[in-house]
Amino acid sequence: MKVKILLVCFFCFAITGCQKMNSVETYDYVLAMGVEDIGNNYLYHYSVADTSKITDNGGIKVPSKTVTIHAKDFQKGKKIWEQRTGRPLNFSQLKLIVLKPMDKKVVKALSHEREISKSVDMVTTKKEMKKLFGVEKKLPISFGEYMQQVLAR
Repeated sequence: MKVKILLVCFFCFAITGCQKMNSVETYDYVLAMGVEDIGNNYLYHYSVADTSKITDNGGIKVPSKTVTIHAKDFQKGKKIWEQRTGRPLNFSQLKLIVLKPMDKKVVKALSHEREISKSVDMVTTKKEMKKLFGVEKKLPISFGEYMQQVLAR
C-alpha cells in the first residue's frame, strides 16, 4: 500500500513540472535592444531589467541597465551574454528594437526569432547608440516605455 502511495505521489510530482521551475532572477529580461552595424560584426545594446534593484515602487519604473555585446550575429550575442553573466536573456518584455543603420538582413533575422514578439516596435536612428541608451539612467520609467511614448507622439 505504501508503495502505491509513493508511486502516486511521484507521478503527481512528475506531471506538475515543478522540478524545472525558474525564478525571476534566473533570467535577464531585455526591455529594449539596439543593433548597430560596425562592418563585419554588430554591437548589441541590451537594456535589461536589473532585478537586484527592484523595490516596491508600484510598478512605476523597472530599474534597468544597458550592456553592450560585440558579436557576429544575434545568436552569438546571446551566448556571449550567458557566458559572461551565467543567466540567459529573456525577450518576453522586449518593447523596442533600435537599428543603426536600417539593415534588412538584421530585420529579417530578428523577425524569424521565436523569442522576439512580432508586436515589438522596430525603429532606425542616426544617433550614436551609446548616447541614445545613455538617457536610461535619468528616466522615471523604463527605457523601452520611454521610447514607445516618444514614438507615439
